Amino acid sequence: MSDSSASSSRKRQRLRPAKSYPRKRTAVACELCRARKTRCDNGRPSCSVCVESGVVCSYTVGSNGTTLTPEPSPSQLLARIDYAVQLLEQQGQSHTPEVQTNEADVEEPCSHEVLRPEGGTRSELMLDWPCLRGYVPAKTRSLLWLAQPDSTLDDIRGYSHDPSVRNGGATFSSGAEESYAVQLVKRYLTLVHIKNPILDEQTLLKQARGIAEVGFDWTGESCLVLLACALATLVTAYDDRNENGSFPSNRTISKSYFRAARKRLGLLDLSLVAAQCRYLTAIYEMCSFRVMEAWSHYQQASTITGTLLLRQIAMQAHDLKLLERLYYSCIRSHGDIDGEVPLPQCELVKFKSLGLFPSLPDMVLSPSPEIDSEISETANVGWFYYLAEISALRTSMQMRRALYSHGEDWWITDIQYVIKQVNSLEEEIDAWYDHLPDTIKWHAGAKVASAELASILYARLRLIKLRLLHPCLYFNIHASSDNPMWTEASRQSLKALDLSAQTLDRHSSTNAWRHGGTWFMVRSTFKACLSILAAIRSGRFVCDKNWVSLIRRGMSVLEVWREECGDVLWMELIVKQLLEDTLANPPTCASGQSSIVWSYREQDEISGAA
Repeated sequence: MSDSSASSSRKRQRLRPAKSYPRKRTAVACELCRARKTRCDNGRPSCSVCVESGVVCSYTVGSNGTTLTPEPSPSQLLARIDYAVQLLEQQGQSHTPEVQTNEADVEEPCSHEVLRPEGGTRSELMLDWPCLRGYVPAKTRSLLWLAQPDSTLDDIRGYSHDPSVRNGGATFSSGAEESYAVQLVKRYLTLVHIKNPILDEQTLLKQARGIAEVGFDWTGESCLVLLACALATLVTAYDDRNENGSFPSNRTISKSYFRAARKRLGLLDLSLVAAQCRYLTAIYEMCSFRVMEAWSHYQQASTITGTLLLRQIAMQAHDLKLLERLYYSCIRSHGDIDGEVPLPQCELVKFKSLGLFPSLPDMVLSPSPEIDSEISETANVGWFYYLAEISALRTSMQMRRALYSHGEDWWITDIQYVIKQVNSLEEEIDAWYDHLPDTIKWHAGAKVASAELASILYARLRLIKLRLLHPCLYFNIHASSDNPMWTEASRQSLKALDLSAQTLDRHSSTNAWRHGGTWFMVRSTFKACLSILAAIRSGRFVCDKNWVSLIRRGMSVLEVWREECGDVLWMELIVKQLLEDTLANPPTCASGQSSIVWSYREQDEISGAA
């Protein structure tokens, strides 16, 4: 060792105190910060990095590597308890079906706990049944996503069922004419707004009158009026038929207003008007059978609505009421599409319910002299319908959670519990319809103003009950007749077939009625056809020849709308081929298998229902 190094060593030794204290240990970073190699502020119980990442913050100390996890806060404990309760409830429903649970459907009709049922209610799932298999690619999730059918249906193409093409259109000239704004807005309020009252009637009419004087500008208000005019010239009224039975509509005029509105959509900011415009655009797309485009606009309307709900404290009371209605309309529209197409859920289901029902508008509580008496009366009836639809959504979601969360095989293995749930839910559904006001409940001689809404609600009732009874029909088609629940399931299956027949009978009488729910009407027609054909082709049901005429009625509905959307063309092709194959190769009942006799007879008390 050199003299310089030795001297340096002695200096260091002299600088140290005689009594040496243990050096203070540097703070140890948490596990996440150590893994990311980021600076940790050693916050307790959680550092800032873990708080932002939403993970549990843990520290490793000691030579044995003991991991210390901070005790969670009370809010974290409550969140964990709620999550554990949800898991236990879900596990109890799937493994112990005998246990009855009280679900908080009233408080949260569409909470984040309502996941999409595993089995689903889509008609495409029936095409994987052995008796219906082979007409589309296996495991087809949606006919919307299939390419157009090949030339096998070239003979039925080329004829347009668009009344505006056949009848020369309406009396308006082509183009987005501002002079007709007031007239068309009134028609919109009568035909469209009553089903989705997301706008303020007085404000919309005031805007239409201003536009009639000075013309359209590039504001959101002009976009709303343009969309209202586009819908008014596109949809058809329930009783508005020509002599040949068709519904007058003018697609050319409607497209002119819609194109003008779309030019303004991209200019809108994050506002209530923007959300309303997106929602009306979605309705227009649904009326035009562009389902995927409609879903996209529903999603954008929902996103804007959710954003506004987060900052609703800065909104006026009047706008909050409109936002509340928009929330329920978005939830309802997504619920309808979700039952037919496997698409991502609406983000609004993660929000707590704003209440049992939306608040009534001032016009219903105290009618304004600025609103026509006819529009005011129609709006009052429309609110009964709107509240009934929201109530039906709760009932429908409860049914789907109870019966469509375990797959089709579960309908056979736990048929006793399934039938118990079917009987209980059937009573609830019937009670829902029985308690509807007379103004929106179907009856012979109903006023035109309410007949349209009453027919839609009656169709809603049939659809919910058909989905409710669908598991029993599946059981009777696929299970053995020696099952002790066979007779009870057969009773419900016959109801399902009766409902299918009623659906085909009623829809064929209004087969060219264009409105926001027409695509769903076509889908329910397709499902009704498949239900009857599956029963016949299984050999388990003995039916008279009346079923053939019912299927042909359903095909007449599909024929009207086949040019609108590729999935409707697929529906007609499938039903046509199934009918031809069934008539050419009559099914026979398997040896030792019991048969169920079904004969449909139209009932007088529902002879006018749509």
